[in-house]
Amino acid sequence: MPEGSDPARKGLNFSRTVETIQESFREVENCGKPVIAVVHGVCIGGGVSLVAACDMRYFAADAKICVKEVSLGFAADVGALQWMPKCVGNRSWLRELLYTVRYADAQECLQFGFCSKVCPDKESTLAAALETAREIAAQSPIVTVGTKVNLNYSRDRSVPEGLGFAADWQASQLQSGDVELARKAEETKTKAVFPKL
Repeated sequence: MPEGSDPARKGLNFSRTVETIQESFREVENCGKPVIAVVHGVCIGGGVSLVAACDMRYFAADAKICVKEVSLGFAADVGALQWMPKCVGNRSWLRELLYTVRYADAQECLQFGFCSKVCPDKESTLAAALETAREIAAQSPIVTVGTKVNLNYSRDRSVPEGLGFAADWQASQLQSGDVELARKAEETKTKAVFPKL
């Protein structure tokens, strides 16, 4: 805890410390490239927040998650409570999981949408994530960045706001040479090779 006797100053200093830690987790979301989390074994507390910040989550069959902070006397504060509701389709399940501090296994996480794939073991999960990464890397990096930026922007806004942002984004991004490379590849049934960013 911060030094000093004034509770307000201690609180303000502590809040700044938490915000600094939160910013490191937000960097995953702000990364211009998709981030794939590979989870095996037990993932608890801040690890769950980090995984929730990722674009995709692949779990090994032995994976289990638990947002442990409640049992330690405080609410999770680095992202689980903010990202997980955006990841899963069942708020009742999520609240029960968070309030009770119980573990959820890989199949349960798949069932409720927290992960998109469950593989038999660590090695096959990592292989699946790398294959997905290769598929993403084969696409136009301009389009990949644009897709992530638009998804993140639209997640917290209305559909009309998201559409307006997409129109503004396209005004500059459709001028990329990648559009012509992709068109030619489709036309000739070949694989486009895009310049790196």
